[in-house]
Amino acid sequence: MTSFSRKGFTLIELLVVIAIIGSLATVGFMTFGRTTKKARDTIRKTELAQIGRYLGSAGLDISKYIPPEAPTKGDLFELIVAFESKYGTNMFRQRPFDPLFDKGGSVSGFQYILDGQKNIAIFANMENEEEPATLPAISAPTPRGGSGVFQGVGVWLRGWNGTDRYYQVSN
Repeated sequence: MTSFSRKGFTLIELLVVIAIIGSLATVGFMTFGRTTKKARDTIRKTELAQIGRYLGSAGLDISKYIPPEAPTKGDLFELIVAFESKYGTNMFRQRPFDPLFDKGGSVSGFQYILDGQKNIAIFANMENEEEPATLPAISAPTPRGGSGVFQGVGVWLRGWNGTDRYYQVSN
């Protein structure tokens, strides 16, 4: 009578284990990716809300600090530089950057729009496409349009982070 002693796994057993581990890893990476996007969106919201509070609490008439030749929209750094040159001081200890942009660069990844008066909207493109819109009936950054998330349409359908969701803060 011959008895076999098993010293290893069969090929089928190994393939089943590899498939299970692969499936778990895929689910883990997908969850991690969504969580990372949500975390970066939270950073964007926090940065813009702080800047909005600063502008609102200072009661600044923004039109006084922007040179007449400055564009009515652009990267937030343009606005910060205009304020700093007017006041002769640093507005921020550390300049705000979108989490996906180079922190040593000259572009922040945050944008602004002025309406030619005292009204401004500062905004960022979100990464999480499932972020619910909290601003009604606005499809582009709008001074005096409120603060919250809006869903872009037309030219705002895909932003620099690849989604149609934007977060704006406006006076």
